[in-house]
Amino acid sequence: MTQTLPPSYPIASVQAIGALIYPGSRAVFNRGKLVFEAREGFFYADGYTDHYVAGLKLAAEDFEGLLQSEQAIRLPHPAPLQPYAELWRLNGRDAAQQEADIHSYAQVTSYKDGDTYLCVVPAHKCAYLRDQWCDKALRDLDYHILTQHWHDAVPAGESALAYLSGATTVAVRHIQAYSGLILAYAMTGRTVRAKGLYKRLTDLHPSASQLP
Repeated sequence: MTQTLPPSYPIASVQAIGALIYPGSRAVFNRGKLVFEAREGFFYADGYTDHYVAGLKLAAEDFEGLLQSEQAIRLPHPAPLQPYAELWRLNGRDAAQQEADIHSYAQVTSYKDGDTYLCVVPAHKCAYLRDQWCDKALRDLDYHILTQHWHDAVPAGESALAYLSGATTVAVRHIQAYSGLILAYAMTGRTVRAKGLYKRLTDLHPSASQLP
């Protein structure tokens, strides 16, 4: 059986016009696939080489439906596409510094919307930044656990988890983030969340079930 591959386009010939991402998230970090426009219509990026992007067809009415249901956003104006690009949505008190960090690593198109930044990022060049941000959040989490500031530990742990997803992280970083947030949830009375997160952790890392 022959598999039909999605069409590919020279990256220099298309522009990003949106992304598959929830616009109302309060998380400090979200990422999503870019939507780009080519001669044949709308596509969402489904793979890259250094010079080409593979796109899956997205009918205009489907894209509009995703926008209306808050499953996608439209960029304020089109952005040049880059190899391995995706949209990073930065939110919260560190967002402005993080946006500056990204610009120091790579050529980026970014948009400011209140306290939120939307950045079209070559993710392969900037993954290290996510690890840095995760490590900072983990240090904050450790400090709040040590001082028993449990309500401050929760957002620190949630931030660490947000930066973990898809980043070039190692198992110990996963376990540290999950276990710290599980403890913070438990100490603030959020036992259902703590149990759910523990199950996720042990599914990802079965050895974590042996932790005290």
